[in-house]
Amino acid sequence: AAACFTYYARSAEPGLLPWAVLIHLAQALGMLALFAYRSPWSARLGLHRWLQVYLLAMSANALAWGIAAHAIAQSAATVECLLLVVAVMGVASGGMSVNVASRAALALWLGLLLLPLAAGLLRRDADFGAPLAGVVMTYLLCTMGFALHQHRRLMRGLRSQAERSELVDALRQQKVLAEQ
Repeated sequence: AAACFTYYARSAEPGLLPWAVLIHLAQALGMLALFAYRSPWSARLGLHRWLQVYLLAMSANALAWGIAAHAIAQSAATVECLLLVVAVMGVASGGMSVNVASRAALALWLGLLLLPLAAGLLRRDADFGAPLAGVVMTYLLCTMGFALHQHRRLMRGLRSQAERSELVDALRQQKVLAEQ
C-alpha cells in the first residue's frame, strides 16, 4: 500500500491520490464489516442489520470506484481513459456475482459504480466522452439484465432445494409412522 501511495503522490494527475485514498478507505470499511460479522458478538445484531452494514460498505466501495472518471479521466489521455473505463466495467462484472443474492445489492453496486462513470465521461469532450458514456450505459443495462436473470435462477434453485428438504422430512415422518 505504501508503494502505491508513493506512486499516486508522484503522479501528475491531481485527482489520483484523493481517489486512491477513497478507494482504500472504502475497502477498509468493507474488511472491517467482514471481521465484525465473523466476531463472536455479531449474533447480537440481526441478519437484517448485517445486510444494512454490508450494503453500506458495498455502496461506499462502488461509489469510490464510480467516481474514478471525475477524479482521473477528465485530464487523462484517450488511451488511459479507455483503460480506466474497461477496468471499472471489469470491477462491475466481478462484483456482480458477489451481490447476486440481493436485488438491492445488485442495483446499488451497478448503479453507484457505472452511473457516476457515465456522468464523468459526459463532462469530457463531446466527441469522445458522449459515445463512451453511451457504451457504459448500455453495459449497465445489459449487465443488470444478466444479473437479475442470475438472481431469479438462484432464488428458484434455493426454493426447489427447500421444497426437496421439506419433502424428505415428510417422507421420513411417514416412514416412522409406518414402522410403528
